[in-house]
Amino acid sequence: MKCYLAIIVIIAACSQQMAAQENATQMTLAQAQEYAMKNAFQIKSSAYDEVIAKLNTDALLGSGMPQVQASLQYNNYIDLPTSLVPAQFFGGPPGEYARLRFGVPQNMSVGISATQLLFSGTWLVGLEASKAYAAFQQQNVKRSEIQVREMVATAYQMAQLSHENVRLLLESKTVTEKLIQDTRLMNANGFVESQDVEQLELALNNIQIKINEAEQQVDVAHDVLKFSMGMPLETELVLLDPIQTMLDETSLELLSVPLEMEANIDVTLVREGLELRNLAVKAEKSKFLPTAALFYNLQTQAQRDQFDFWDTKQPWFPIQLWGVQVSAPIFSGFSKQKNLEIARVQVRQTTDLLNYTREAKKLEYSKSAQTFKTAYETMQSSKSSLDLSNRILEKTRIKYNEGMATSFEITQLQRQAIESQGQYIGAMFQLLNARIAMLKILNKI
Repeated sequence: MKCYLAIIVIIAACSQQMAAQENATQMTLAQAQEYAMKNAFQIKSSAYDEVIAKLNTDALLGSGMPQVQASLQYNNYIDLPTSLVPAQFFGGPPGEYARLRFGVPQNMSVGISATQLLFSGTWLVGLEASKAYAAFQQQNVKRSEIQVREMVATAYQMAQLSHENVRLLLESKTVTEKLIQDTRLMNANGFVESQDVEQLELALNNIQIKINEAEQQVDVAHDVLKFSMGMPLETELVLLDPIQTMLDETSLELLSVPLEMEANIDVTLVREGLELRNLAVKAEKSKFLPTAALFYNLQTQAQRDQFDFWDTKQPWFPIQLWGVQVSAPIFSGFSKQKNLEIARVQVRQTTDLLNYTREAKKLEYSKSAQTFKTAYETMQSSKSSLDLSNRILEKTRIKYNEGMATSFEITQLQRQAIESQGQYIGAMFQLLNARIAMLKILNKI
């Protein structure tokens, strides 16, 4: 009966776990990266900047279109303006002035005016610069996408490595538990001392401590991954790409892929920044050019003794004119010349930055390639060391069961195997990170 109950409990637990996984969100690495492209904060923020740049271009373009304004003005003179007129105009003595008031207290004017920019070098260059800046922001979006893909890939791999670490430790725990059972039986029959059992139980406790730490790392790694993706932390996430698949996709053939310098996003951004600097020089030069605009103004006025502007029988007096206004700079205290010199210096500065960035990417490629090669070789050696330590441990277990080895030797070799597991996990982490760095510098991530 107890056996049946245990089986029922196990089946129920497995069913609950399967149901939980079915309700959880399951993702491959590629799916996680695509999810991040729509939900990560960095992607949304850079997309807002792109939209703002596009709207600024449209706003500047609109400023060169016809500008039409309507106006309404009402004046109520409490005291009419006084004008002084020589008194002799009205027969008075010379040298004296007569005080006269002209106008009526109620005045209203309604008008409409329009202006059209005919020529402005600053506006033309500004429009060109705003379009270039919008393109620059598009490249910023691409850089954000690359950064987010890199973060998600690193976090995804770290989560799977944490799972792998737990799996290896659980295997060691299972083997140790079996060894303890055999040792207890041998102790009961008088073949080994109780100290041998205690020694193995101590090793089992140490393994359990490492398992607890590793399981905590799994939870943290999952939260980091969900945060980098822009996914709510309370979401249940199941990762579908096993760590071995990622390792199988890693080979030294990556070292044969050439570096495409000008396609690198950092080089592209600096290059487009240089274009903006050159446009800034053009903008400063355009400030020395004249500006021309066409204007038209239509206005009608009404003057009343009483507020009866809605009386259609009373007259309104129109005023209408059009013209062209041209303004040209003559002297600005040398400020325009200095601003032009500043813009030219910034062009030289950005040119040096572009050359520096190209050299920096060459160095980054060289370092990434060397790091990747070293990490690949280290991982192979760590895998070989892990296999070797497991074989030695297995042979020693056989000797122990035959009474040819001690529990102390077993625990020492068990500790050595766990250390090899840690080194193997670390080597995988270094290799996968080096692979991401190579993919990034090669524009393949």
